[in-house]
Amino acid sequence: MAELYIRNWEDETTATNYPKTAHRKGDVLFVKPDGHSDNPNWQFSQEANTDKVVMIKCPEISFSEAVARSRPWRDDFGYTVLASNAGQGTYDIRIFEKTPGASGEHNITRTKIESFLSRWNCENLVFGTDGENYAEFRLPLWGAVRSVGFWDAPVVVDTTDFTLLQYSGSTGIGEIRAWVSDTPLVDEGSIVPWIMRRGGEVLTASHPIYTFRMERSVLLQAFKDDVKRVVERTYRAHRYYVTQSVIDWILAQDNGPTVTLAQLETYLQDKAA
Repeated sequence: MAELYIRNWEDETTATNYPKTAHRKGDVLFVKPDGHSDNPNWQFSQEANTDKVVMIKCPEISFSEAVARSRPWRDDFGYTVLASNAGQGTYDIRIFEKTPGASGEHNITRTKIESFLSRWNCENLVFGTDGENYAEFRLPLWGAVRSVGFWDAPVVVDTTDFTLLQYSGSTGIGEIRAWVSDTPLVDEGSIVPWIMRRGGEVLTASHPIYTFRMERSVLLQAFKDDVKRVVERTYRAHRYYVTQSVIDWILAQDNGPTVTLAQLETYLQDKAA
């Protein structure tokens, strides 16, 4: 159950200069819980200013589903594990774009993802041809923990000697030693937090020698998190919008009409469609 608030004005200058981040007329701006507008003070708030926003109520939609309708249109990558080799500590993965756009303009391409995969020491890279929305690669634990992508700092990789002390195929856990060269650019304050940030378990930290454990499924999640942080892009401030005719209808209903979920779905337009 939720109230969806829709922008009812346009700033053409901002929309022209900042098309990816500008809020546009008709965008679903934000969501409030069902009954929010019943507060007697609501009518005096900016939320009730129909020159700025209009509102529609839908008791049949969950709050989380409604919030999803107000979020940006951005890349949303999906993953398929093609093969998992616990003994070697590797995953073979296919990555694809779940919201490629009507003409595939946001498909996964070599240009979009290749440099990132290389930064993580991914192997066996294969890219779809024109119009094909995927890339395939192998993510090796041992290669990844020595990569620029893992440490997010070339200086760490360039100044560190890595040793795989042991690896268990049954648990998927590797124990790694990192012996850092004498450089003021890398110290315990930079090494330990980054291991922990990637999900590793620090065993010893006596600069310049560090040992840590890394489990391959945790590493895979760290990789996905980094994809979202580094590669996935935002295309519009809001993914869903309504047309001017819907705004006019809402205003004709004295703002805040109640609709069914089926009606709401017909009103909401998807920019990614």
